[in-house]
Amino acid sequence: MRLNIFNPLENPFKVEEIEEIKKKLKEYTNSDIENDDADKFISFLKNKIKKKIVQVKQAEKKYRLISENVNDLIGVLNHAFEYEYINENTFLHTLGYNKDDLLGESVLNYIHPEDLKKATNELREGFKKGYGSAQIRLHKKAGGWIWVEAKGKTFVDEDGEKKALIVSRDITDHKKAEERTQFLSSITEQVKDAIIITNTRFEIIYINKATEELYGYKKTEMLGKSPDFLNAEPMAEEIQNEIYKTVLSRNVWTGTHLNKKKDGTTFYCDFKISPLLSDDGQISSFIAIQRDITPKIVSRQKLKDSEERFRMLAEQALAGIFLIQDGVYKYVNKKFSDMTGYSTEELLSWRPNEFFKIIHPDFREFTKTQALKKLRGEKDVINQYQYKGFKKDGEVRWVEQYSNRIEYHAKPAILGIILDITDRKKAEKKLRESEEKFRIITEKSLSGIAILQDNKYVYINKEFANIIGYPYSEVKNWNLKEFIEIVHPDDKKKVFEQAIKKQKGEKNVINHYEYRVTKPSGEVIWIDNISGTIIFNGRTADLVNKIDITKRKKAEEELVKLNRMKTELLSRISHELKTPLTSINGYLELLSKEFDNLLQENAILETFITNIKEGTDRLTQITNNVIKTIKLGSRKLDLKKTKENLTELIQDCVKDLKSLLDLRNHEVIISIQQDIMIKIDLNQIREVLTNLLVNAYKFTPPYGKIEISVENREDYVSVYVKDNGIGITEEEKEIIFTQFGKVEHFGKGFDVKIGGSGLGLYISKRIINFHGGDMGVISDGRNMGSVFYFTLPK
Repeated sequence: MRLNIFNPLENPFKVEEIEEIKKKLKEYTNSDIENDDADKFISFLKNKIKKKIVQVKQAEKKYRLISENVNDLIGVLNHAFEYEYINENTFLHTLGYNKDDLLGESVLNYIHPEDLKKATNELREGFKKGYGSAQIRLHKKAGGWIWVEAKGKTFVDEDGEKKALIVSRDITDHKKAEERTQFLSSITEQVKDAIIITNTRFEIIYINKATEELYGYKKTEMLGKSPDFLNAEPMAEEIQNEIYKTVLSRNVWTGTHLNKKKDGTTFYCDFKISPLLSDDGQISSFIAIQRDITPKIVSRQKLKDSEERFRMLAEQALAGIFLIQDGVYKYVNKKFSDMTGYSTEELLSWRPNEFFKIIHPDFREFTKTQALKKLRGEKDVINQYQYKGFKKDGEVRWVEQYSNRIEYHAKPAILGIILDITDRKKAEKKLRESEEKFRIITEKSLSGIAILQDNKYVYINKEFANIIGYPYSEVKNWNLKEFIEIVHPDDKKKVFEQAIKKQKGEKNVINHYEYRVTKPSGEVIWIDNISGTIIFNGRTADLVNKIDITKRKKAEEELVKLNRMKTELLSRISHELKTPLTSINGYLELLSKEFDNLLQENAILETFITNIKEGTDRLTQITNNVIKTIKLGSRKLDLKKTKENLTELIQDCVKDLKSLLDLRNHEVIISIQQDIMIKIDLNQIREVLTNLLVNAYKFTPPYGKIEISVENREDYVSVYVKDNGIGITEEEKEIIFTQFGKVEHFGKGFDVKIGGSGLGLYISKRIINFHGGDMGVISDGRNMGSVFYFTLPK
């Protein structure tokens, strides 16, 4: 054994022992009797060393005993990082290795690959600095890894070589807990739900980022407080008691409550409260997971309202309507129940997929495939198709179904509409059976007939070719694009779009319209087109019927010219009549004034003058109406609008006509509760009101009732003149607002006033139209009274 006893870092002697040795050595080296003194010193030193060796061995034995019984791994590494010593019992218990496994082996062989670079650098630095530490994973002999916290310190052994004493403690459980904590923390910070943790005193000790975003508070503003301050209104005591009772019994409480944000905004919160248990099974804290469900609450209410409206409409529908979800009917309307022969209760109680029993076997696989595709959201589905079904009594019926995928209570469902087309199918069958007859008829038809399918003309008759002026041999092979080429540019888009829609069987189509085509000669002709969707050879097609109406169009143009001439003639006649009528009225007034005494003495003469006066007044009124009708028809009426009190105007009109109304003992009721200001042409609207009141007077038998009311809305005003007179039939409604649309009641036994030109209502409606409003009539028929009304914008 070699010991440098003068190096206090390497020798086993105490400082005072070394000083004693130095003192003895000095004494003996200064002695004259060199040999004897040297022997004495050597003997002295041997005794000292022997005694110290005994002490060291005893100490080594004691420390080895300690190291073999501690729970930490203790090892000595040389400069090559090889084990020279291990506390075998602990290594065997912790890692499963004995001395034979590890001594002489590099510790690097047992370090996890991910930690190897870090561990190597730490060992190198540790040998340089004399100390170091690291957290690494060591391999277990039986497989797997443990985490250790290793601390090391270098020393120089008896041979003068630097070694490292490494003490490693198993921190696997701590690491797992730490990783679990970090993992859970990272989860809570990433989740969208607000998470609040309170201690057992219900004080907030943790919130995640989502909580800050939801409530608008910073973490520091919430920690230490009770969550009660987040409630928009005090929570009912029974609910609080229920929460405490539930969580304290280690169960989860769920519920919904109205909460508020920092800015005062309220929202509905759906939350769960759960107890958290410590290692010893005691409640250590409580966790609340919260979510803003305001949009869900709002959408749920909207859905409820929507469902109510849907049910109201569906129950009135003429088609069968059903809703299928999870293979069962969730809703059927009465029409659907009637079509199947099963009661609503029976249909709604069917087991999953039991509804297939009312579908004919030939169509079950097809309908099932389409239903599954819709539920999966696939695009290549057929929304409209036909199939055969069974009624409860076994009768086979054809139906046409339109169905699509919807979201119902956040789950996919199928909403379907079905129509019974059995009669139509029978008709189609007869049509197919009589196809030859059809061809014979169409070939002799004077209109052009064609069938367009897949944008190709699969059938045309010869008249079709004759109308457009192209050879039949050429036209019979045309497609839609070739036909569109001869259509007038202004009509191409309409003709093309309608043809496409009808081939597809779409509903929003125009079946009857007119357009122009250009013949090979360059002549432009007008076509009257009547077309619609049919089923041809099992698929939808467009059946087209064309008539050349060029002559009619020219006749219409001539008629327009004649109407213009008629208007000019009426205008001229009216103005020509106005002049002599003015003279006649003037002379009548002169006669009345100059020969007043004579007229009083001669009753017959006075009657003549009165009759002439009434006749000229009536003729003057008719002439004025004709002139006004011409102006209204040519849009020459200039309105002079001013802000007027409509209520006062109505009252004035009634007052002006009071003597007339009293002649037949009519009761007049004005139901207007406020002044209504509106911008109108006062004289024109006065004329309208007078016309309506006079009509009510004339066509209501004595002792009748006339009521005037007004509906005052934000954007418009509606005026109603209601009577309990002889009423108006549906046929009369068609003509009363037209020029000279007089309804003749003479000789029909009605106690009404006869007279008038039939222009009053026409003029009135045109005046209202010029004001931007409209006029109409409501009547349930003869002797049911009438309500004439007009609407004016504000």
